[in-house]
Amino acid sequence: MMTKRVTIDGHGTSRTIVALGGEGIGPEVIDVTCELMVSDGMPVEILTPPHGEPAIKSHGSPLPDE
Repeated sequence: MMTKRVTIDGHGTSRTIVALGGEGIGPEVIDVTCELMVSDGMPVEILTPPHGEPAIKSHGSPLPDE
């Protein structure tokens, strides 16, 4: 899994979010939403694992375990 962005608050705690953009308008909406959360200072770790058709081609599964 790839970590897109990480922001930790002053208490050293964060939340992990898995962002799956899907197809169509999904990736654009997910990207902007993630950027907004990070720019707003939300303590989040955003993971963007391979999924869908690209993951099938590279990993043989639409949602690999890694």
